[in-house]
Order: sequence, then C-alpha cells, then structure tokens
Amino acid sequence: MKYTSKIYFSLFLLFSSALYTICINFQTSGIRASSSYIRATSLKNIDSSLREESNPILPIEANKSNRKGETYDYEKFWGLFDGIFCIDTFWDQNRAKHSRKQMEKFGLLNRVTFVNATQRDKGHIGTWLSHKGIAEMALKQNLSLVVIFEDDFVFMRSFGRRIKSIFQNVKNFLDRKSDWEFLYLSHNPSAIKCTDFPGIVNVRSWGFLSYIVGKRGLEKISSSIPPHAFSNTVDGLGYTSSEAYAIYPMIVKHRLVYSYTGGRMRQKMELKNWRKRERRLYHRANSSRCAGKFAFCINELLSKCIIACDRRRSLYHLDEYTRGLLND
Repeated sequence: MKYTSKIYFSLFLLFSSALYTICINFQTSGIRASSSYIRATSLKNIDSSLREESNPILPIEANKSNRKGETYDYEKFWGLFDGIFCIDTFWDQNRAKHSRKQMEKFGLLNRVTFVNATQRDKGHIGTWLSHKGIAEMALKQNLSLVVIFEDDFVFMRSFGRRIKSIFQNVKNFLDRKSDWEFLYLSHNPSAIKCTDFPGIVNVRSWGFLSYIVGKRGLEKISSSIPPHAFSNTVDGLGYTSSEAYAIYPMIVKHRLVYSYTGGRMRQKMELKNWRKRERRLYHRANSSRCAGKFAFCINELLSKCIIACDRRRSLYHLDEYTRGLLND
C-alpha cells in the first residue's frame, strides 16, 4: 500500500510537469505568432507609407486624358464664365482646405475669388447675405455670367468623363437662351420639365450650393431683402423662378459635413434622395405621358415622393408656385 501511493504520486508529478510543459510551449508559440504578425503588419504599414511618400497623389491637371484617350478640358469649360466665386467659411479650416483641393483637382483654383461668409446667429440669413454680397460685387465689376459655390461641395465622379458633353450643352444653352436666371450644378428638385436643350432641364428646385447665374439672376439676388422670399431663405429666389434650369444629371453634391445654414449634420440618405428624386422626375418628365409638362412631387417631404404631371392628381400638398406649373 505504501509503495502504491508512491507510484501514484510519481505519476501525478510526471503528468503535471508534462501538462505544464505543453502550456508553456503553447503560450510562447502564440507570443511568437503574435509578434510575427505585428512585425509583418508594421513592415506592411511602413512599406505602404514609403510608397505613398515616393508616389504622392497629384491633382488632376487642367487637361488630362482618361483611359480612352479623351481629354478632360476643364480650362475650356471654366473659360465660359466671367467670374467664379466661392463663399468661404473661413472659421472652418477643414472645409476651406477641402474646397481648395476640389478646385485644384478640377482646374479652377486659380480662377476662383474666395469671399468670406457672413456670420449671423440665423444661418439662413448669413448665407443669404453672402450670396447677395457676391451678386453686388459681380454687378459692380460688370460681370454678366458667373459661377457661385458654397464651400461644402464636392464634384461628382462622372464630371471628368462628361466634361466634353457638359461644355457643349452649357455653351449651346447660353448661346441660344437669353432670358434665363439660374443654371444649377447641384439642386434639390421638386419639379422637372424637359427642354429642347440637350442635358439641360427646366426645374423648380431648392439649393444654392453651386450654380451658374446670369445678369437677370444677379439683379434678382442683389435686390433681395432677407427674409422676404418664399420659405424665408435665399433658396426661395431660385425656387420661385420660372427661368431656373439645371444640368442633368447634376455634377456637384454636398459633402457630409455640418451645415451652418441648417444648424445640423447633413445626412447621407438625404443627399441620396436628391439624386434619386432627380432621376425619377426626369424619367417621368421625359415620358410620353408628361411630354411638355412639369413632372413634380405632390409632397416633396416624403422620402418617396408621389410624382404627377397633370391636374387629375391631388394638389392639396402643393405650394402656390408648384400649382402654377400646371398652368404652363
């Protein structure tokens, strides 16, 4: 009995030492694997950073060819205009930095005049005064065709690919149309009507993020007095204009940043709805059913607007200006 207990005790010690050895080996192998992964990841990061330093991302040149050999002639497009202005939110360095990168990328940085935004407790009033100040400045300089940007913009990826056709469409519109007021590069549409001008649509839209404005539009903005416009915003000047047009599809959109005008962060889905609604309205306006008429949202506040183009649909939700479209 005495010898048996010693044997059991010896076996227990042997088993314990073997188990301890296995555990130690497992831990050290895990540590070696982890350290190898860390070293590999660190080397990968260092290698990628070196590649980035040796091959910096350069801005798109004013004239650059795509894969098909077509030239992005930005200089030719921006040369159509007498002046280009950008409302600069000077207290937000991130926005200022990004807007300049966009302009450098698309060949217009050296053409732009940056104008400090007007700060007010009510963001809409400050924005209005900023646009009004630029309109007054343009008229004093005898500029009759200008582009105005707010600095929270970003160009669509398709802009470079479409620059040739956009240039031709805009030039054709400007040569043949004289009584227009606004031509949106970006907008929040509530009604669209097709026109005889390729790539240009007549619109009832919100948003002065980026737009081309003629002399009539400049005079309308410069003579406006906040907050006396539809919706009490500068956007209402464009929304109530029967001579407001837009490039289709839009070539500029908002960045997902804080809106000093609205006092809130912009939502991704909200901006997607702009483009989605633009496509739906255009396709309805371009249909045989709506030929020559405005296709409009009965209630544009709905995420999925109900589209109509005749008197038979309910007009209860329409504002007075949208109702007026039915008389055209």
